[in-house]
Amino acid sequence: MKILTNQRYCITLFKALLVLLVSVFFISSCGGAKSSAPVVLSAPTTPVNVTLSYDVNQINFSWDTTNGATSYQLLSQLTPTGEFVAIQEATISTTTSLTIPVHLHNWVTAQYKIRSCNSLGCIDTNAIAVKNQSANAIGYFKASNNNAGDEFGTAVALSGDGNTMAIAAPKEDSFNVSVLDDNSAIDSGMVYIYKKINNKWQFQQYIKPSLIQQGAEFGAALALDDTGATLIVGQHIGSSASLTGMAYIFELTNGQWSQIKSFSALKPLANDYFGFSVAISGDGNTVVVGAPGLNANLPTSRGELLVLKKINFTWQRSGTQISASDSNDYEYFGISVDVNYDGTRIISAKQFRASSVYVYDYKLLTGNTIETWVEQKISAELILSSTNDNSGFGIVSIDYSGDVIAFAQIGKQVQIFNNELDLVSNTKSWVNTLRYLSKNPGGVFGGGESFSALSIGTGAAVSISAIRGSVVLSGDGKSLLVGAASEATNKKGVFTGFSASGTQELNGFYGASYLFQATADNQWLEKRFIKSANTDTNDSFASAVAISNDGTSIAIGAIGESSDTIGIAVVNSENDNNFNSRSGAVYVF
Repeated sequence: MKILTNQRYCITLFKALLVLLVSVFFISSCGGAKSSAPVVLSAPTTPVNVTLSYDVNQINFSWDTTNGATSYQLLSQLTPTGEFVAIQEATISTTTSLTIPVHLHNWVTAQYKIRSCNSLGCIDTNAIAVKNQSANAIGYFKASNNNAGDEFGTAVALSGDGNTMAIAAPKEDSFNVSVLDDNSAIDSGMVYIYKKINNKWQFQQYIKPSLIQQGAEFGAALALDDTGATLIVGQHIGSSASLTGMAYIFELTNGQWSQIKSFSALKPLANDYFGFSVAISGDGNTVVVGAPGLNANLPTSRGELLVLKKINFTWQRSGTQISASDSNDYEYFGISVDVNYDGTRIISAKQFRASSVYVYDYKLLTGNTIETWVEQKISAELILSSTNDNSGFGIVSIDYSGDVIAFAQIGKQVQIFNNELDLVSNTKSWVNTLRYLSKNPGGVFGGGESFSALSIGTGAAVSISAIRGSVVLSGDGKSLLVGAASEATNKKGVFTGFSASGTQELNGFYGASYLFQATADNQWLEKRFIKSANTDTNDSFASAVAISNDGTSIAIGAIGESSDTIGIAVVNSENDNNFNSRSGAVYVF
């Protein structure tokens, strides 16, 4: 009987298990077991504990997980009367980052919300403002071998696409890029290359010339082509023995920068300042080098330009060296130079006793075998109401088309021209006279009126060694960036328009930059007043400026900045110090 009872028990248990398995199978076949989503009973609650943080050109948002939420989305309102609209795809993450051009972002009125959603509805947080926070998102670049006196940021260049940046420290002292703490080559100079990958800037490579010379100041001038594949570097002092300048061409191959060519003037002379200014066409096939101290016949500092063209993958001199048709002693023609995208138009100017800007067009003569450059001189009548002074138009820039030019006069007001001769604005500035000219249908550059930044302060006239790169047009000819290294307000960050109500300090040399943009009807408007993230006296912020082809990326050097931090970061309480005098910095927006 006992055995029989156990058998019945086992049979009963087997039947029960069989029923259970059938039930599970039936439920699974109806889809019940496949669903892992939570049961939605109501709309989600509002995201809480939303916090903001900042990185290089980024605003970061984070928040707590919300009850009932199956997705989140970032919303933006750029104007006070505009609607909040989704600017990113829905995500299940409770963090997100927004990459922005810091100099163009609307820091005054922009607001954000975090939206949580599920199948029954969505709910938003209250508006989150970022007013007065622009300084927190400015990229702060310091040399990885930061040393006092290196003046990192003396020259800065951006590729046209905005994804490659070159920064020079002409007074850097290392003798070998592999041994950066060997400071045995005083003021030999070095160039630092950075690459932007997936909206993140990364250091790429150190560059020194094949022949490292003490006192040569390699990197005093820089230029990058449109794609960031070719770099031209000026070294205008040369060795302490020869004092003749040099220029170098580097090319990027398989992720590695290599020196392709080094060259000097046809007839090198001591103090010829060859390499004081350099330019490269957007297509990377034309290089122009200024030698403002050179005269092919006598050492009288009239100045000349040397042009190289890349033909069949080989760099060759193009025509003879260029000099101004009205050249005179000690005018320093070639103090600044620029070239358009395809290398067919060059612009240059003189430093002293000159009231003209010089445009050169590339021509082939005698059956397309002889190269020459034909001069078009823009005369004083188009430039100044008064030319009875000692200043020349030492700073020049040209857009990719070659039909828009800007130029600046040291020690005068900032001006810009349009081709309808309309006055855009006209206020006092210490730094230069800046004008904008458009080429009319007849092929001749027309005139215009002057304008300047409303908030540019007063200060000392800039010296010859600090004028390069302080005025630059974007490749599309729609944006103009101007540097004023002795501007004297203590503000920080980016401001709409040119309202600079910060404290003025006489000869403070804080520095500022000014962004102008052209409207569809060719009127230039004041758009941004730009300061560094850690403004300080004698920083000389905007001693060098660079801008991408579309104006969405800018980089600004400050040769006097003095912190001891290294690498890429944003300014904070830990790295904002003055422990390495004139180590230099570059700010990326």
